[in-house]
Amino acid sequence: MSGANSAREALIVETLGEVAALIDRLEAVAPALDASRLALVSASKELGRQIGGIEHRMIALTDGAKVQAIKHIARAPMRWPA
Repeated sequence: MSGANSAREALIVETLGEVAALIDRLEAVAPALDASRLALVSASKELGRQIGGIEHRMIALTDGAKVQAIKHIARAPMRWPA
């Protein structure tokens, strides 16, 4: 019986050691994950600002294209079907 208990105790000790190592690894990764999260939040905010600028330029571009199209249509001679 003491052999089975010794094997069981050895297995428990080994398992506890592996769990402790896993916890240490998780604790080591946590700061890197937090830094990555903060970098993603910052990049997201910057991308939002850039998209806002692009949106304003696209509106100005399409408004200019509309004006040019209207001027072109106004200059075109009127042709009635025969």
